[in-house]
Amino acid sequence: MTTQDILLLQNLRKIQVFSRADVFDALKNEGAQVSKALANYKLQRFLKEGSIIRVGRNQYHITDGEVTEYSHIYSKISLDVVGTISNNHPLLDFRVFELVQLNEFVNHLIAHNVLFISTEGDYGSFVFQTLKEHYPGKVLLYPDQDMYHNYVSDDSIIITRLISESPRGTKENWNTRPEKFLVDLISDKWLAEAVNHGEYKRIFEECFQKYAIDETTMFRYARRRGANNKLKEFIQNETSIKLRTV
Repeated sequence: MTTQDILLLQNLRKIQVFSRADVFDALKNEGAQVSKALANYKLQRFLKEGSIIRVGRNQYHITDGEVTEYSHIYSKISLDVVGTISNNHPLLDFRVFELVQLNEFVNHLIAHNVLFISTEGDYGSFVFQTLKEHYPGKVLLYPDQDMYHNYVSDDSIIITRLISESPRGTKENWNTRPEKFLVDLISDKWLAEAVNHGEYKRIFEECFQKYAIDETTMFRYARRRGANNKLKEFIQNETSIKLRTV
């Protein structure tokens, strides 16, 4: 890292949340020959190196190495399901969330995995027909709470509708990021049944402590789910998280 880069990061550190324009101004204040292209280049390089993180639309924060980009190693059954869906419905937009993703954050480990497959539009019935042939007795299509309690077992597959504005995965579109599953914990009836509410505080705080959370993306999705106020109130009243963009 060059002396100019070090000075630039030191100046940006004084601004808790900064924009591309702030990067340009910080470079200009150093007396450097600066252009918007150079400022954008440095911003993208810092993002790639992990020196800064994106916390919202055109909103960035110095990390000091305390957070990283979220990544989850999916279970074999999840990868098998993804392969089956992708091979049979190659153009389908969908997300996969599995309960064991939360084991990284909870006090009491989740012993029985359940897969939640969110599919766009009315394609859920087609995916159901595909999956039930490969996983007989394991697949539920838009179940109600009684069905959930009566028929869900280890490695059950629940098909739900994909809400618009659902965040896409950073590595694979079908991956589920914290910006999605944190909102779903607050608003999804099936997750409310599956995860003890007493774990929510720890899940949220651990996510924000360990990973770069794009708050703009998270709250945009929360608004689409009608959970914006509920999410904000939970974070502000029941956790120690300090939101940077709200």
